[in-house]
Amino acid sequence: MSRQALSLTELNIKAAFEHARKLVHATDLQEAMRIQSEFLKSQFTNAGEHMRQITGGMMSAAKDATKDKF
Repeated sequence: MSRQALSLTELNIKAAFEHARKLVHATDLQEAMRIQSEFLKSQFTNAGEHMRQITGGMMSAAKDATKDKF
C-alpha cells in the first residue's frame, strides 16, 4: 500500500513539474490559462483514478485479512 502511495506521489510531482515547465513557456495570459485549465482537469481525473486504485488496494487487503479468520 505504501509503495502505491509513493508511486502516486511521484506521478503527481512529475505532473506538477511538467505543468510548471509549460507555464514558463506560455507566450501570453490566454495560453497560461489554457495550460492551467488542462492541468486542473487532468489532476481531477488522476485524483479519481488514484482513489479508485487506493480503495481497490484497501478492499483487497481487507478481504485477504479476513479470509483466514472465517
